[in-house]
Amino acid sequence: QLEKYKDNIKLITSGPLYNPKYNTIKITFEQPFDSRIDINQFSLVVAQKGDKYKFAFLIKEAKAECIQDLVNVLEEMKIPLANKIKWIFDNYDSFLLKIYQWFERYQTVDEQGSTAMRYLLRQQPAYIVKKPEPKQKPEAPQHEPEPIKVQKEAPIEPKPIHVHVEQPKETIPFELRMRTDKPLQLIDQSQ
Repeated sequence: QLEKYKDNIKLITSGPLYNPKYNTIKITFEQPFDSRIDINQFSLVVAQKGDKYKFAFLIKEAKAECIQDLVNVLEEMKIPLANKIKWIFDNYDSFLLKIYQWFERYQTVDEQGSTAMRYLLRQQPAYIVKKPEPKQKPEAPQHEPEPIKVQKEAPIEPKPIHVHVEQPKETIPFELRMRTDKPLQLIDQSQ
């Protein structure tokens, strides 16, 4: 998946980022030509131990709080690591603007004379993003609750059901029910 970005991925084997307990790589993301963010490049350091990962961003212009916000964004992405890295390469501006509070918008004129919006990294966030507090379970009572007393009632006996069936009234002979003076004629349908 990351074959086309192999020149931007480097295995760390020495230096201040090296730790023998971790497999560590450094990935450099370069600003695409059409980017509107004033950060030429930044790096992501990924340290792996077993199936656990630790992340650190290296951005020359950014403060530690900004870096931590970016790490939080990366950790919240619910996709495999290779897909995260590919997504950042393909969506440079979108990824950085996930921490929009750290950017200041300004208007500039490009080479063709048209105006464009650009983003400059701030030294302080414009506002603080607070994550919602996790819902806490209500605290258990400190004392033992009194047991609920239930009165036992006598069993309910079923009441007998009485059904009254009326007898049919006297029957009317079939001939009278037809109300016709003419005798029935059979029609031959075989013709």
